[in-house]
Amino acid sequence: MPGAELAAGPAPGLSRLRWSCFIAGLLVSLLMAWRAQVGLDQYTLLVRGWMLVDAGWLVPFGAFTAAGGFQPGSLTSLLMGLPLLVWGDYRAIGLLTVVTHVVAYLLLDRALGPVLGSRGRLLLCIFYWLNPWRVFYSAHIWNPTFLFLPAALHLVTAYRSRDHAGFAQTFWHVVAIGAALHLHASFLILAVASLLLLARGFVRVHWGGFLAGSALVTLSLADWMLAVAQNPGLLPIGSNAMSAGVVRLEPILEGVGYWLRYGAAAFSTTMTRFDFTVALGTATNAIAAPTAYIVVRYLAPVTIAIVIAAYVWFVRRRLRVVFARRSANASSLTWLLGYCGFVFFGLLLAFALNPAAHPYGASGTTSWRGFIALHAAVLPVVIWLTLLSRTRARIAVRVGAKAHAALLLVCSLLLAIASPMYRQGGEHAEVTVVDASSRMIDELGLAEHATIVIDPTNGFRSELFRGPEVLTLPPPLPRM
Repeated sequence: MPGAELAAGPAPGLSRLRWSCFIAGLLVSLLMAWRAQVGLDQYTLLVRGWMLVDAGWLVPFGAFTAAGGFQPGSLTSLLMGLPLLVWGDYRAIGLLTVVTHVVAYLLLDRALGPVLGSRGRLLLCIFYWLNPWRVFYSAHIWNPTFLFLPAALHLVTAYRSRDHAGFAQTFWHVVAIGAALHLHASFLILAVASLLLLARGFVRVHWGGFLAGSALVTLSLADWMLAVAQNPGLLPIGSNAMSAGVVRLEPILEGVGYWLRYGAAAFSTTMTRFDFTVALGTATNAIAAPTAYIVVRYLAPVTIAIVIAAYVWFVRRRLRVVFARRSANASSLTWLLGYCGFVFFGLLLAFALNPAAHPYGASGTTSWRGFIALHAAVLPVVIWLTLLSRTRARIAVRVGAKAHAALLLVCSLLLAIASPMYRQGGEHAEVTVVDASSRMIDELGLAEHATIVIDPTNGFRSELFRGPEVLTLPPPLPRM
């Protein structure tokens, strides 16, 4: 079969280990969803969901963008509001996020399983499902946390279209890009990858499916287009858009850096501000917090050496074959590595076009701009280690994989217990300061499970949501 260089016979032991890793990762995500906190970014998105629940208004635009304006479309509002209709608690949104991550992983595992084989599927579970970036962003309110499902769907539909054009595959491929467009500007990564896949003969297009998918995406943006017609300020185009990134080397190098970090046990600073005081007490925190910080910030990132070794192999052995036009007898392995290469080029372009400054003062490239490419960043590592596991180095790979999985689970538990986004209180806690109380705060459990401070003078002003303009939202004020 194509790609048989990785696939091997059934291995019940590896299958049991894979499912054990999956369940352990799922339990950590569920714990995180239960403990999730609300910062200002989460609060502003939650308001959109509250508008759907309380006022029946589907807000036709998403989050603020670094380019100015707002993300197009109403999918963000649906994802914020629908879970609240099922369970009137802000943590319902985190649970929906967990569900989308589960579906994303299962799609990848099922589609790529015949190519990767038992060893490869276990490594995919470790490097993708237990990935610290994915785990941390699997359970709290934020629009980039929903990108993992469209990303997985993009790969699966492209893979199934490599030899034959099918209506369903092309339709869902277009829908995946359209859904990502609603959620984050990094949809460009998938769009560029698709164009390269088509140009190099890596996918076949069913034009009926393409037209149907395009029609659905266009229809989903209809309410946003009407809103833009009334208020052009909604458009995510401002002084920061399409900045000098294309001529500055820094954002491109930053994109390469994140691409490598996505496959390792690497963490951002905001993830690792540990405080165990609330959970374990002051005395224990004095020892546990610095120890956890050393493990996560200095010990775990050493695993990036594995990623670098994998990409050295990729550049030496596969680069020329991957970027050649796909031949009729090309293996599934070559196809997968080519897909990863095209997504990488999409990521470089997206980072190059990164706005130089955020409208609220933040600057520089941010890690979540590449989340939509995380699956493609880890696949070359998975493939290289799978090939290595069939050589004399198999024992080292087996022991190393188990140690890596254990390290990732320990780090994930540390994040779930002591990271600011998943603990209430403590140093560097997530706090939202608003100018007035509201029914939303009381009815969605924010007052009890999150930290909301009422400050009429310096709090987040509900007037930002007032007025008839499309740019503003009705304030979540108490009913008289």
